[in-house]
Amino acid sequence: MVAERTGCSGALLTGYGSYGITLDPSFVPEMLAWYERGGVYAVAHLRGGGEHGSQWHEAGRKLRKETTITDFIDCAEYLVARGWTRPDRLAGSTQRQRDEELADELALLLQQFGL
Repeated sequence: MVAERTGCSGALLTGYGSYGITLDPSFVPEMLAWYERGGVYAVAHLRGGGEHGSQWHEAGRKLRKETTITDFIDCAEYLVARGWTRPDRLAGSTQRQRDEELADELALLLQQFGL
């Protein structure tokens, strides 16, 4: 099932970029009602995760941890630019080790979309 790219679909962007953990895109049965109503579910492969090997993991660690935040924002912008959703219909979900990182990420995303 593929959503139409009208920019009207609600979208949920999720991602995790720490400890070399890999989030593989897959069908999530719990989201079936969301998909049936045209919802978009996107998984961001953030630097720091393990999706693209050790260099990818290292590129999101320690002093470069901010790259995981900018990667998430870039993915959100991509979904909007390609017509999958609009800023006011986009939700994000991440797991952060510290609440301050999540607050920073959300503030940057809101600022980026002028909200």
